[in-house]
Amino acid sequence: MRAEAKARRWQSLRGKILLPFLGVNLLGLAVLTVGMEQQSRRTIAFELGQRARFIAESVAFAAETTDDPAALLRFVSAVGGTPDVLLVAVARGDPLRVVAATRHAWVGRLAATEIDDADAFVDLMVGTALSAPISHEHPERGIYDYAARLVGARVPGTSSAGAVLVKLDTRSLEARLRADTRGHAIPIGVAALLVGTVCFVTVSRVLLRPVRAIHAAIQRRTEGDDAAFAPLLARDELG
Repeated sequence: MRAEAKARRWQSLRGKILLPFLGVNLLGLAVLTVGMEQQSRRTIAFELGQRARFIAESVAFAAETTDDPAALLRFVSAVGGTPDVLLVAVARGDPLRVVAATRHAWVGRLAATEIDDADAFVDLMVGTALSAPISHEHPERGIYDYAARLVGARVPGTSSAGAVLVKLDTRSLEARLRADTRGHAIPIGVAALLVGTVCFVTVSRVLLRPVRAIHAAIQRRTEGDDAAFAPLLARDELG
């Protein structure tokens, strides 16, 4: 009997109004969540690109204007001293040789055979060959790579061909932006639910009260009460 009562409740006009409202609210929340996640990804990519480009351009300017390898190394170490910077490396020559890096053990080594990061060598080679910077993200590893070509050099004993490589840790930025997204999504979701509830209550009062009054009057008439009637609640089709 209880199951039948619940079934009749959802088959009633109130249930038929409530279900679409619930569906629309859930759909709206799902679309909002997906949209905010996509916006978060775009923001992450933009901020990573801006930061990596700033670091690379600063290091490239230092490499192209200084004639002191020790000063260049100190500058690279200072720029790469923040937790989100995994690597900054400058390589020049033919074959490519690392002239400055946050990993000091790499300095003076051949990029092709004497550094322990094959991806870094590939990025340096591609960065040297191309006129435009390259960048790519590795979401599974939480790493963002950015490589840019060097135009000129004043470091003694090096040729003009070369590149700057920057590797950033994306996890801290992603965690911060996801926290911000959740912080905005929760109030918006609560507001959407409140608006949906207010709309449902309003529609219920406007539509269901006259319908219930008419139903009650018809029920009383079927029971033999010829004086039963539905009161005038509004000046419209349901009134």
